[in-house]
Amino acid sequence: TLDIVNKGDEIAPVMAEKLLAEYNNSGANQRTIYAIGLPDVGGWQTNALSVDKSAELVKFANKVAGELNALIPESGRNIKLAVIAYNATFAAPTESVSLYSGSKVSVSVMVAPIEANMYRSVNDSTVNGYYGHTNQWYQNEIAKWKALVDACDGSELYYWNYSAYYDNYFIPLDTISNMQGRYQAMAALGVSNVIDLGQIGDTVGPDWQALKVFLKGQLAKNANATMWTDASTLKGGLVEEFCDVYYGAASDYMLGLLKAQMDHYKTM
Repeated sequence: TLDIVNKGDEIAPVMAEKLLAEYNNSGANQRTIYAIGLPDVGGWQTNALSVDKSAELVKFANKVAGELNALIPESGRNIKLAVIAYNATFAAPTESVSLYSGSKVSVSVMVAPIEANMYRSVNDSTVNGYYGHTNQWYQNEIAKWKALVDACDGSELYYWNYSAYYDNYFIPLDTISNMQGRYQAMAALGVSNVIDLGQIGDTVGPDWQALKVFLKGQLAKNANATMWTDASTLKGGLVEEFCDVYYGAASDYMLGLLKAQMDHYKTM
């Protein structure tokens, strides 16, 4: 585990050199966004558990960005180091910090609300029993991160979007009913890049896997695309469009099955 709290000044130059090597070796389509985060487990030294983890991660990313900015010889570069707001660092800093902005490198933020409840609306006020927060709490913290981004020239807000319900992998999960609201919230926040953690090309997947991948792709391009115009049949929008192409003659039957499942989930 890297001790970025006590040894960040020593680690930052080494990481900056490695990032520069990676950047120079990335070929014609040079990568311009790199993420800085901590592992899921064991990401902090025991002597640093009481610190404002999000603030410490920002300060460390700023050090790396400053070192990298000094190492890049040519002008006109526009590299983003994205702090990952995730798990122990999801809550926005309570300590007063700002994001680094240099002539060639700046620090951005990637929010990754892995513990949010995909079944409920993005602004739902129901406490998630396992993690102890509401979906609204996650939106409030994202808004605080957004304020840091807005205060930094060149900084951007990214979103790592999840599909799984991490409280229990084995229950049926209707992420379709409230899917659009999540993308509309992203659009309202000015999110510039989305990583959608969907699933495709595997033999094991969630219910309605292909449909969900299609909808996520369409909503990432247009958050206000029409999902359906008739909520009782799910017809008149993206869902019907997918079913017509994917299921062909069985489209009406599959739409009926999907609607019946969505209604049943509400009673579980």
